[in-house]
Amino acid sequence: EWFFDAGGEFPAAVTIPTATPLSTSRQTTRKRTLRLDHMTVQYASVRPGSGVRPGARLRVDIDLPARAGGGEASLFVVSPSGTTTVVPISLNAKGNGSRTIPFGATAQVVIVLSNGSLRFSGCTLEPFDIMFTCHGIPRDDQARYAYTATLLP
Repeated sequence: EWFFDAGGEFPAAVTIPTATPLSTSRQTTRKRTLRLDHMTVQYASVRPGSGVRPGARLRVDIDLPARAGGGEASLFVVSPSGTTTVVPISLNAKGNGSRTIPFGATAQVVIVLSNGSLRFSGCTLEPFDIMFTCHGIPRDDQARYAYTATLLP
């Protein structure tokens, strides 16, 4: 807000939600769907619940718009000591992908969904000499981003 004249008009930064515990009694988040505007990010978080053995794994399935829309997904794996490792999730042309990672000995796993779309329609550069944006209409606002996290005991 102190740097840009219009800074106070933007919403507050998104925070990482409380981690959903996964255990033998609740093994999945089920499919969760979010809507993302262009150039935004949303987070979801899961953690091992009670009784999860150290060797347990986590499978994260991703269902995003087609790759042309700029979607990306990754996992931030947080160890009990607080060390974070970034694990990318490869997506096919349709925007689908999955990743299985060790889970039982983690503190939490943050699922990061990013709408990196830079596609616009109706662009115009006038009357601007320097292009920061095309001043058009974003083509990928309210895009559907979905994930499912499943405990593999």
